[in-house]
Amino acid sequence: MSLLKNLRAPLLIGGLALAVLAAGRAIAAATSNREELRAHALKNEGALARGRELFGELSCASCHGSSGQGRKNGPALTGIAARHDRAEIVRSVLEPSQRIALGWQRIRIATHDGRVLVGRLQNAIDDDQLEIITATGQRLRVSKGNVESHQLIAQSSMPDGLVEGLSKEDFAALVSYVASLE
Repeated sequence: MSLLKNLRAPLLIGGLALAVLAAGRAIAAATSNREELRAHALKNEGALARGRELFGELSCASCHGSSGQGRKNGPALTGIAARHDRAEIVRSVLEPSQRIALGWQRIRIATHDGRVLVGRLQNAIDDDQLEIITATGQRLRVSKGNVESHQLIAQSSMPDGLVEGLSKEDFAALVSYVASLE
C-alpha cells in the first residue's frame, strides 16, 4: 500500500506539470492568434456589413451605445475614429483591460452591513452618499459612512478573449465597422 502512495505523488506532480504545460501552450496560442488578428486588422479594411453582423452576434451593443442605440454599460462608440486611431481601436478590442476608458473603471465596495457592491462609480450624490451603476444598469446608493473598504478593479468589464474565435477577415470587419460609427 505504501508503494502505491509513493507512486501517486509523482503521478500527481507529473499531471500538474502537464496541465501547466498545456495552459502555457494555450496562452501562447491565444497570444499568437491575437497578434495575427492585430496585424491583419491594421493592414486590411473589413466588410462593414459583416462587421455590423458580428457587432450584433458578439453582443457589443449590450454594453456600448452608438447613434442612440444600445445600452450605456461601456463607452459610447459613436465617433470613436475621431478620438482614436485604428491601432487603438484594435488594441481596445483585443486587450480591453490594458487601458480602461476614463469613467469606466469599476469599483468593489464592501459595506459595514455585509454587502459587496460592484459597479462603476457614477458620482458623489452629496457629502454623504456615493452612487454606483452595476453591470445590469441598476443605480445603487451607499452611505460613505457605511463603506468598510473599497478597491478599484483592474479588469475591464469587457471580456478578454471575446474575439479569439474570429477569423482575421471577420476581426478586420468588426474593427472597420466600429471605426465607421458616427
